[in-house]
Amino acid sequence: MKDLYSILNLTPSASSIEIRKSYRTLALKYHPDRNRDNVDYRKFFIEINEAYHILSNSELKKKYDLKYFTQKNKVVTPEIFLNKFIEIRKFLNSRNRNKISKKALYSALQKLLDNRNLHYLHTNCSQNIKEQIIKEVLDCLKYLSSNDKLNIIKQLIILADSKSNLIDIIHSYIKSMNRNINLMNVLINIKRQIDQFLNKS
Repeated sequence: MKDLYSILNLTPSASSIEIRKSYRTLALKYHPDRNRDNVDYRKFFIEINEAYHILSNSELKKKYDLKYFTQKNKVVTPEIFLNKFIEIRKFLNSRNRNKISKKALYSALQKLLDNRNLHYLHTNCSQNIKEQIIKEVLDCLKYLSSNDKLNIIKQLIILADSKSNLIDIIHSYIKSMNRNINLMNVLINIKRQIDQFLNKS
């Protein structure tokens, strides 16, 4: 994300007058008509204009500031993860099933439940947040193929961390998925993966 304030030599507390004044000074200095042979100045002139276009428009500035300050002050918490899963579930439930990309959904869930994030959640998550995450993710799985579902379930079992009530939620889901799936084989394979994960931690 570009730091538009830095481009205009400003701080985020700059007023609209200061934004306009700084823009005019820089635009005059780096204008292509004054610097015909300098390609870098031309590129910077474009950045100056883009920064001014956003920071001089109150609506665009509000949106930019939200992202800017979130990025600057980003503190990762288990609640942020939970909110991401809630957003995904709400998005899916608001869409026509045929317009949902299974590949994109699987990729998003895999990324949020990768080993690094699982390790973080494993050590920092309350039982209540873990349960909510598991329920949100399980609700998203109805859009995936059986194999992709099982891959995500393996990650959820790691997150459940042998807590019986959380494991029970996942077991119930597996049983409802497909009566033909051999539950014991699935769980044995998952247990192996959990042991490998915990040994690496």
